[in-house]
Amino acid sequence: MMKHLHKFRITTVCLLLLATLLLATVMTACQSTDGALSAYDIAVKNGFKGTEAEWLESLKGEDGKDGTDGKNAIVEGNLSTEDYRRNINEALLASVTIYCEYPRANSSNGYSAGAGVIYQLDKEAGNAYIITNYHVIYASTSTTENKIASNIRVYLYGGYFAGSDTMNETGIKAEYVGGSMTYDIAVLKITDSELLKASDAKEVKIANSNLILPGMRAIAIGNPEGGGTSVTSGVVSVESENIEMTAVDNSSVIVMRVVRIDTAVNEGNSGGGLFNETGELIGIVNAKTNSLSVDNIGYAIPSNIATYCAENILANCDGKENTKMIKCLVGITVQPTDSRAEYDEESGNITLYDTVTIQDVTDTSLVKGIFKKGDVLKSIALNNAKPVEICRQYELIDLMLTARVGDTVTITVLRDGEEVTHTATFTEANTALVP
Repeated sequence: MMKHLHKFRITTVCLLLLATLLLATVMTACQSTDGALSAYDIAVKNGFKGTEAEWLESLKGEDGKDGTDGKNAIVEGNLSTEDYRRNINEALLASVTIYCEYPRANSSNGYSAGAGVIYQLDKEAGNAYIITNYHVIYASTSTTENKIASNIRVYLYGGYFAGSDTMNETGIKAEYVGGSMTYDIAVLKITDSELLKASDAKEVKIANSNLILPGMRAIAIGNPEGGGTSVTSGVVSVESENIEMTAVDNSSVIVMRVVRIDTAVNEGNSGGGLFNETGELIGIVNAKTNSLSVDNIGYAIPSNIATYCAENILANCDGKENTKMIKCLVGITVQPTDSRAEYDEESGNITLYDTVTIQDVTDTSLVKGIFKKGDVLKSIALNNAKPVEICRQYELIDLMLTARVGDTVTITVLRDGEEVTHTATFTEANTALVP
């Protein structure tokens, strides 16, 4: 059984002014002990020309791939303890705690707490958009029309929460823009906040979660037990898997794609960021296994899904009449018919690949009469952008969150050894509201 992670203490809760950072000591790549050659010395011996700083910089690669010129890879392992601490401190400044109040039928108000990250920030105007979990601001027992909390307050890192009685005076008022129970993502809006204008708050830095690998460091920043901002550290256990869980309405069953982590997370961590060691967002923490016989299994929504949802909400929702995401649909069902792992000797990384095959084409599909069952997806491109190679089943599904009515999509499949390509335009008939 999976368990959502929101929490609120009705009694007074003191915010920790200084979160305890669980910072493991990281050996730098150039460190030498007992008179042995350092890695930099060895590089020089093998022909590298330049300073030690230049050598360290060269390890990152031109586009982020470790050691070579690649695209969008996540680099780990060359950080000093000081750099690691600085990165996590910046992540703290992009993190918030959230406290919610909602009316109930018995005339007593209910409360919940969670966390979030600052997705967009205009500090001069005092404006911000916050990403959190949908279940943080939704309560099935609320008497509001949409079950969303009637009073949502956000606290920046270092802010002081002294209990529900002072929420309105100490917290920053936030408004609900839109969200999805299916994806468990919601967006909040802060407008003209003097506290935000005077703060050191930062906009979160975001990593490409498709590049997460098992064993990478996973640092959670959240609001466990509603007691204020806290940092815990662990690793990525599984980079992508599907879990089935009961939705926040306590009746619907949803299947979510998540990152599994062994990082300690508890009630109140919901909506908080999961970061890599460079302080980039790799996920939004949302659940853990609720079993006394299981330890260290928590989950986070991958950052790509979280940000795709956030952009979809900002494009389609106004917090009033329109509060649901709108998803464009190609109209095909796909599944992996073969999976494999490939090891890269140069980077030392293992990459998983799926053969993604069409299982069904709907009557209203954009590709009806063009593609058929058994075709293997090769690539997809939106609006003449560079085609994205389909290496995992989820890539097509996730990318559709970014499509809008009027966008063109170009899909290439492999059939009997030959490529077949088709381009079509999304219309209103190819969309669906996402609950």
